[in-house]
Amino acid sequence: MACEPAIVRTEARGTYDLVIRRAHVFDGHEVHAGPRDVAIDGGQIAAVSPEALSGTREVDAAGAWMMPGLIDTHLHF
Repeated sequence: MACEPAIVRTEARGTYDLVIRRAHVFDGHEVHAGPRDVAIDGGQIAAVSPEALSGTREVDAAGAWMMPGLIDTHLHF
């Protein structure tokens, strides 16, 4: 089963539904250098950019980390 490539787009467009500002980003493949703005549109990641993005709603992550969801596969039988 092949892994989907990480969504990392830097084209700026108008206003996104949500922008999470200044987060450190690990996309499942690599850690991106420096803080990034992450834009969400329609419940999906639309852009990850070192440049400021504009959102209808904005959250300041102030250096926190963003990464794909983690699954706990630790089981006891």
